[in-house]
Amino acid sequence: MLKPVNKSIMSNSFWLMVVHLLGYIVPVVEMAILGRALGPDGYGFIVVSLSAVLLMSVFVEYGFNLIGAREVARLKPDDPALAVWVGDIFTAKMMLSLLVAFSVAAAFLMGLIERISVEYLPSLVLYFLGLAFSPFWFFHGMNMMLKPVFLNIILRFVSLYALWCLVEAPDDILLALYIMALSGFINTIVTTAWMLCKIKSIFDVKIRIRSAVKIIASGFSAFLYKGSQDFSAAGSVVVLGGVSGDLQAGYYAPVDKLVRSATGLSGPILTALYPHLSVQSKLQAIHKGLLISVAFFLMGVVGSLIFMFAGAWLVELIVGSDFSESSYLISAFALLIPFRMMNQSLGMTILLPVGKELVGARLLVAAAIGVLAIGGYVASHTGAYGMVLTQLILEFFLCISLLLSVYFIRKAAAKTECNT
Repeated sequence: MLKPVNKSIMSNSFWLMVVHLLGYIVPVVEMAILGRALGPDGYGFIVVSLSAVLLMSVFVEYGFNLIGAREVARLKPDDPALAVWVGDIFTAKMMLSLLVAFSVAAAFLMGLIERISVEYLPSLVLYFLGLAFSPFWFFHGMNMMLKPVFLNIILRFVSLYALWCLVEAPDDILLALYIMALSGFINTIVTTAWMLCKIKSIFDVKIRIRSAVKIIASGFSAFLYKGSQDFSAAGSVVVLGGVSGDLQAGYYAPVDKLVRSATGLSGPILTALYPHLSVQSKLQAIHKGLLISVAFFLMGVVGSLIFMFAGAWLVELIVGSDFSESSYLISAFALLIPFRMMNQSLGMTILLPVGKELVGARLLVAAAIGVLAIGGYVASHTGAYGMVLTQLILEFFLCISLLLSVYFIRKAAAKTECNT
């Protein structure tokens, strides 16, 4: 018989794996449909636009997937505090959304955003709402992910079918944006209704500004840690599109998506392991986390070799011969896979469980800023290849920095245990 904790880990790991696989497989299929229909330039425009929206949603999501799920897991469905917590997170997201909306409006008025026509804004707003207000954190904390996962699967495949049937030429960019936006928006509306039905004391869901401000303040470390990864991923596409144009972003995006699909496979396993490691002693968590991180590094090496030998063929198979420059990029980008997988593991299995997420967050933020600043400058002269090279170098130095941080944390933990 499996212990309850192992059953919980396996269940969460399985459903998180389904969600993550869907989150990486569907964009690859979307890439094949849109890349062949729109070409590198049109596909680049869509990728840059949606990446900009993703950047905005990162500020609104604010790491609530971590802190929200953790708090929900401690509460019972009939506990009035559950409704209060849901109301506080919704209020916090509304406040952050208003800040984002004012910032975007100010940028438009000052003429800083000229690439996107007004006709595209409604579809991008729908896409933003679907991302930023998803209540997946609630179902994760309640261990009730089955229905939301299946709904997500159905809507994403309906979206893919619609793209395949309706998007045929570069003139269909706006139609493609609406199809992709509606999938996430409908998913968020339905799952939010489910969430409210699960709350017994629904009338306790209230808007409390002061409590929302406290949640935002307390979740800053989680936001830095979680948000910096998404910020770097989406920001690199936006910056590349800004300094080198949609065409270079179109060449870069397929390679980036394929590599993230490979490295993202570790995400659900690490997320499921996190609650178990967080109740271990610091030395135990560090020891287990290092073993897990080395294992993921070795898996990353295997993945890297596969992409180096078969990546060019895979790119041409998916998006066609028009993306020939992407085939050259993937050989260099493949070297990043083992370092990124190890960095993800060091954060989720050591830094977060021992309460040192702020250390990891600072390093990730520094790396993200480096990718955007240095990568943007290099890409302005060398195009997509410069962004790839910058990410590879910074990912390596991030790995070294995280390992050094773990060494000093372990040294301090061992000294503390000896004194006690």
